[in-house]
Amino acid sequence: MNGTDLREYVERSQDALDGASNLSLRNTELRLVHPFLSVLGWDVHRREVEADVRVPANRDPVDYALRAEGRPAVFVDVAACADSLDEAGVDRLDAALSAAGVDWGILTNGRSFVFLARSDGDAERVRCRLADLPARENVVAQYSKAAAESRTPDDEERTAAAQRLGDRREAVAERLTETLVAAADGAAEGDLASAVDAFLDDLIDALDANAPSSGSTERGGSDADGTTDRVESPSEATPDGRAATTGGDGEYVVRFFDGRTSVGAVGTGSPAGTLSSAVEYLVEQHAVDGGISLPWRPDAGDDPGKAVLNHDPVHPDGSPMPAHETLSNGYRLLTTLDAASTEVVIEELASKAGLRVMFQGDW
Repeated sequence: MNGTDLREYVERSQDALDGASNLSLRNTELRLVHPFLSVLGWDVHRREVEADVRVPANRDPVDYALRAEGRPAVFVDVAACADSLDEAGVDRLDAALSAAGVDWGILTNGRSFVFLARSDGDAERVRCRLADLPARENVVAQYSKAAAESRTPDDEERTAAAQRLGDRREAVAERLTETLVAAADGAAEGDLASAVDAFLDDLIDALDANAPSSGSTERGGSDADGTTDRVESPSEATPDGRAATTGGDGEYVVRFFDGRTSVGAVGTGSPAGTLSSAVEYLVEQHAVDGGISLPWRPDAGDDPGKAVLNHDPVHPDGSPMPAHETLSNGYRLLTTLDAASTEVVIEELASKAGLRVMFQGDW
């Protein structure tokens, strides 16, 4: 990326704006934002650009995560062309960056840009109009793919940081809580301690979870307790020797946590395959089948007549369960759920085993 690229982008964008100054959000993305990302070296048609990305602590999702070496490196939020870039929107993006452990962010409506760069807990905010982009090339260049890749720490560095934080977590939490309580003149100590715990959970998860997949059957490294996460290959057999139903070329990974400790992980190339692996894991390793009765469906399910797990391939309303898999304990598992419904099922089953989960990859 250079000044010429930016000038040409500005000219094309101004032509698009002259023809329609009140572009919808979607058209703002297509006509203005996607070309801008391309100028920065990002290919919006590849997995390095991920849309509608969730961040830790249940904050609002961001519109795009630009990934370098498999990790989120830049967050991008988009407003419709006719909307202003208010401070509330900038604050939301800043909060997402902080929660996810990402240092670089862009908020834009195609006419104006706010470039965020976090360092030492603070975010520098640089506002720039479309026409001024070439004059701010030194700022814009920091959000290019080349710059992001040059900043990306290696896997060992991030894993080591996560492990060191995990090892020293209690002392770090105590020190942070003391600082915050002192700043608040002793008020709300319990709330502040809980907030510190949540922050450290998110930070350690972000450091440990952003390591890219190497394509092997294992990934994740050791946690502070010495356990190693295991992710199944899409072609791996289930415990009874059947090939798992894992068709697909995606990456759907679930990590399981007991409190703050990672206790295991499963992953395949499809939501259905990962659901099967997750249920098998919860049954075999955490005896979740002892805490549910069949037919079973998640509490959040919208059709009481349908089951996700049952002894036989039929639903409670008597209709057949045509697409199912037989698990190693004989249960029949429905395999027609979409990704969002699969997440609900895994979360509810994990909670019955006293675990929490983190979803990684293409969910």
